[in-house]
Amino acid sequence: MASSNYNNKELGSAMQSAKKPIGVWIILVLHLAALVQTFHLFWRVYSNRMPVSGATAGYLQNSDALTRTLTVIGLMLTVAFLVALFRMRRVAVTIFTATLVLAAISNLWYILFQPHVSLFTAAFLVPVIAGVTLLGVMYLYLRALVRVGRLT
Repeated sequence: MASSNYNNKELGSAMQSAKKPIGVWIILVLHLAALVQTFHLFWRVYSNRMPVSGATAGYLQNSDALTRTLTVIGLMLTVAFLVALFRMRRVAVTIFTATLVLAAISNLWYILFQPHVSLFTAAFLVPVIAGVTLLGVMYLYLRALVRVGRLT
């Protein structure tokens, strides 16, 4: 009887450790929502189902093949990151880091070679600072998951 109780406790702790932390679920949901929104926007724009105006029209008119290629690669890396994180794999940190590096290169390319970007306005700096801060916190959280052995 005592060994049966011990096995149940052991099984319960194994099941508990298999659960994903709430932070992982938050990252998964937010990234998935952004990914679906991006794919939906691309589909609507490129299938001519949505009239494009304003900043989106400016971006699409001024983007070159390299910018679009980097965007598609970034989307593929995001899908790979979501799959790896859902499976709680350590490679998720590497993919996330690659995504950050690609985003930095893409943004630098956009800033340096697109003359219509104004760098020193609140409309540009506030989202950049907020985004970098959020991505930094997510990176630190993923590294902490590796350190405690939750990502294998």
